[in-house]
Amino acid sequence: MGSKLKKGKHPVIGILAGSFHSDFSRMIVTEIATRLKERGAEIHLYLGMDVARYLEDYTEQEDIMSLQYFSLFAYSNFDDLDLLIISSDTIYAAEYGVELEDFLRKLPKVPKVIIGESIENDTEISVMIDQYDGVKTMVDHLIEEHGCKKIAFLTGPKNIPNALTRLSAYRDSLKLHGLEVDEELIEYGNFTSLCDKQVEKLLSHKPEAIAAANDEMTVAIYRVAKKLGLEIGRDLLVTGYDDIPVAKIMEPPLTTMRQDYDRVADAAVDKAYEFLETGKSGSAVIKAYKIIRGSCGCAVNENDNIRRNEKRGLMLSASYEELKMREIREMKATLLLRSLLVQPITIKDFLERLAKGLVMIGVDESMFTLLDEPEVMDENKQMFAPEYQRLVMVQNPAGNHVFDPEDAPKLFSNHEHESGDSRDNIQHIFPGKIWSTYMLFHDNLQYGSWSVKLELSDFMFYYTISLEIGSALRYLFLALEQQKTRKKLEEQNLALDYSASHDELTGIYNRIGLLNRIKEFLGDEPYGKSYVAVMSDLDHLKQINDNFGHGEGDYAIKTSAAILRKAMPQGMPLGRTGGDEFMGIFVADGSFCEEDFIAGVKKLCEEENKNNGRKYYVNLSVGCYTFRREADTDTDFCFRQADVNLYEAKKDRLESVVR
Repeated sequence: MGSKLKKGKHPVIGILAGSFHSDFSRMIVTEIATRLKERGAEIHLYLGMDVARYLEDYTEQEDIMSLQYFSLFAYSNFDDLDLLIISSDTIYAAEYGVELEDFLRKLPKVPKVIIGESIENDTEISVMIDQYDGVKTMVDHLIEEHGCKKIAFLTGPKNIPNALTRLSAYRDSLKLHGLEVDEELIEYGNFTSLCDKQVEKLLSHKPEAIAAANDEMTVAIYRVAKKLGLEIGRDLLVTGYDDIPVAKIMEPPLTTMRQDYDRVADAAVDKAYEFLETGKSGSAVIKAYKIIRGSCGCAVNENDNIRRNEKRGLMLSASYEELKMREIREMKATLLLRSLLVQPITIKDFLERLAKGLVMIGVDESMFTLLDEPEVMDENKQMFAPEYQRLVMVQNPAGNHVFDPEDAPKLFSNHEHESGDSRDNIQHIFPGKIWSTYMLFHDNLQYGSWSVKLELSDFMFYYTISLEIGSALRYLFLALEQQKTRKKLEEQNLALDYSASHDELTGIYNRIGLLNRIKEFLGDEPYGKSYVAVMSDLDHLKQINDNFGHGEGDYAIKTSAAILRKAMPQGMPLGRTGGDEFMGIFVADGSFCEEDFIAGVKKLCEEENKNNGRKYYVNLSVGCYTFRREADTDTDFCFRQADVNLYEAKKDRLESVVR
């Protein structure tokens, strides 16, 4: 493939690695990022936190955590990258039912430099670390230099390729030296320091030595051996692999194979630039080399012990200060972020408060995206990534910019806006060197992502913040859902109240609703005012039903209600109290009296009958009674008098309403 990098342009390079909490992953990423930064690249990090390995003894949710951790890598499709550097040793794709080839296909279609896997084609090359030779060298050392015949091996998970490679080297070394491979002396750990159970099983067979597939698991070997009263280097020989920083200050110091992080980083970065500039490159193989210390039984120089103890003291002192400062910072961050949970708010309000809180803890350059709806993760979504996300918040030196989710621009995984324009103007909002993307999730719900400018030393701090934000989002969406539920219940209650108090056919009050409304109406008014009690009914409803059907009868009833409502002053109580019977009351204020109302009803009936084209007349008989309300006024009596007047008015109605 031809060169992708334009002359004078600094490349945007992504780094993918898993288990960033492990020393090996952290050292590889740090060395590569340092070199890329020196060469002017913009760096985007996608660093998995494989915390499931640490949670497996405590929770049944490790699978969900793994899905969230693994989905992060697919989100790299949202960034306009020039190249990806992938530490395949730390991304355990097979463990999640994904083959490496499938995993790579789901990543951005850009050149890739892959560390730890033998691949070479037009778009992918590898930087290999000779893991087989390294482990074999360690086991050979135990056999040839120390005469061990019963050597146990603590390897990694069964479905991780580099764990199997290291196990194969152990088996081959034993066979080449004429020793039997005893399967009881092999245990599958998890590449973390939390594998005490596996160590206990191995030690129950009383081996002379334990070779571990990485250094982190030797921490568990030391811990369990101490508990059993075994002295490392004398009662039990131990070797590791990686040469992580703690190996030098363990007691005794750990014999191990050093992966040359400097050479690996140099090779990865050189291959990346060569690939970008020429479109061509070739793979590289980096050898590990043996570091002999006291854990394997070899003699240790006393001066080395003195230097080691001095170094341990300096490291512990520095670590204490660093931990104290980090503890205070994380406490402040947690308290600030949890203040977001004080009350249910809108998403925009939440983001505005979040932006202010982040600035207070030193985060002023970041970008938030949210999915339209939280995504439920399940076993079928090992590498879930949405088609688009909403850019809901941007923090940069110019200030905080927050959008309503409905109005926020969409960022598509194909790097286009809804308009189809290039996404460059958003991709490079932030001038900077290192950016990291974090998943925003809680349990099995995924909300979106957070990209933030950082120093690598702050990565874990921001990871903790991202977890707190995920929890806050969970609370927010629950609160918003509760708001929706309450609103819906209120609407349903209003609908029920309306249904209970209103006539379904005409929309005016029914009998119960009207009587309650009249009681409220009169209760709000002072004594001494004049009112008109109204009784009315539709003339000859039975004739209309018998001659023209009940549908026409319903029309006549609805029209009658509309006429009475229009004839009465606005806001006065009116209701249907029977089939064709109506009742109401209004204030007689001098400018409008019962005669005005009766005349108005008659005029409206005439207009209706003139224009409706029906084969019958819609006529209403009306009875009114005007009274002055005092403390002893009997309202029921007033309506009875209006009913008497209605009876008299009906004597003048037409004999038939049929035209």
